[in-house]
Amino acid sequence: MIFTFLRTSAICAAMAFASWSGFAIAQTNVSQQLISETRSDAAERINLSSKLAMLAIQGSVSSCAANSSATPDHHKSLLANTKYEFERILGALQNGDEELNILSPEDNPKISGRIEAIRTNWAPLSVAHSTVTGEDYERLHYLDHLIDNFSKRTLLLGGILTGNINSIYSNPFEMTYADTMLINIAANQRILSQRLMLEACYIWSGFHPEAAREELEGNMGFFENAVMALRDGMPELSIEPAPTQEILSVIDQVLSHWDNMRPAYSALVEGKDLTQDERSILLQEFEASAEQLNLLVASYVKYATR
Repeated sequence: MIFTFLRTSAICAAMAFASWSGFAIAQTNVSQQLISETRSDAAERINLSSKLAMLAIQGSVSSCAANSSATPDHHKSLLANTKYEFERILGALQNGDEELNILSPEDNPKISGRIEAIRTNWAPLSVAHSTVTGEDYERLHYLDHLIDNFSKRTLLLGGILTGNINSIYSNPFEMTYADTMLINIAANQRILSQRLMLEACYIWSGFHPEAAREELEGNMGFFENAVMALRDGMPELSIEPAPTQEILSVIDQVLSHWDNMRPAYSALVEGKDLTQDERSILLQEFEASAEQLNLLVASYVKYATR
């Protein structure tokens, strides 16, 4: 499955290492002018490219929740916001957007091609999101399949784009290898957090529940281990403990929300159902956690550009 990479590299250290290794080759073709031009926005480009992958899954979460929670209008609103943010980030990475700290248009043909591939894949997914709500069970499950397939492909394309940006934009004058790795690890946990919620929603919606239950069980451990590694460090993978009090405080908030969500996820893994109230509480905790995970990535970006 496309999500295998999340399992085999629970904290995505291998991906960060591969990205940094590719930098040495790419750097030989990068002029000093490009280094100067991208110095102030490289970390933000890494952040936003990885956020595209997260938003692809977030849209699927909102679509699922709109048809299976007690607050469908709320999740329709979240879905509209997700679509807007996804499309704005695509435009920013392609054309520049000073409000998002992307200071110039993209002029690398490889990266421009990746962005266009994501845009092409996003178009039918966006349409499916717009029509997913309704009462026709068979139609909804068809759209669930469509959304699941396209969101997985968008996630894959987003991961490839992030790898390309890592290789081309990272440079030792701006970010160390360790900083790049920490941004990537934090960014991948916000993707995995979305995946956990989507698996939970698939279980209680009856959409491939057994496969979703298996995914949920494995990903719970990977998420918790990765966030703990960001908090306390993991010397065997050259991961240092949280480098600032600000980052530590955000990680503790993420873990606090995780402590509140874990029992519900565990109940679903064990084959139990959740009441509508329990689903609503889980979704609320999830949304609060997602805000903190976005803040965590932003905090690591800020630290990398110190």
